[in-house]
Amino acid sequence: MSVRAIQARIQCDRSLPDHLWRTHRVFNERLPRILSFLFKMRRGECGRSNEERGLYQEIARFILARNSKDAPYLLNSVSIKDWTPNTAKKMKAKTAGSNGGQIELSGADRADRAAKLSKHGALLYDKAEVLGDLPDSLRQMVVRECAAIIRGHDELVENWNEDHAKWVGRKQDWENNGGRSA
Repeated sequence: MSVRAIQARIQCDRSLPDHLWRTHRVFNERLPRILSFLFKMRRGECGRSNEERGLYQEIARFILARNSKDAPYLLNSVSIKDWTPNTAKKMKAKTAGSNGGQIELSGADRADRAAKLSKHGALLYDKAEVLGDLPDSLRQMVVRECAAIIRGHDELVENWNEDHAKWVGRKQDWENNGGRSA
């Protein structure tokens, strides 16, 4: 894969570079924190009890199985107090099951339990603290990109696993032929 670098000079007033720099900082400072929460949730490392850890893990799987545009709303369930699961109850997602087939997940299965935790103030993180003074449009963009990054990562890992399995088969054939190409 080739990489191309383009250097450009932008002539503008001082406010534009300041806004561009702020946007750069927003992504480089806040994106890793949200990514960390999503990865920890998916691995079952978040929560004070086994029940909470299981719920956070289910929520992460559901978020990552949905379109990334839904991630900001669904992550509200673990980051804002008194979250209400109206739309989440109607959502469905398909993901790979343990046997390799597709299974359908329903938002109704976990939405009420997440709302109960939110009501009691058992939040994974405080959205206002982590995302700070960002306008809502940038908050949404950061969270959407986190979900998209993890889904892209998962796809690359899946592709690598498939390619590796094929390589192992070809290697075995090559070894069986005494090191000669078939």
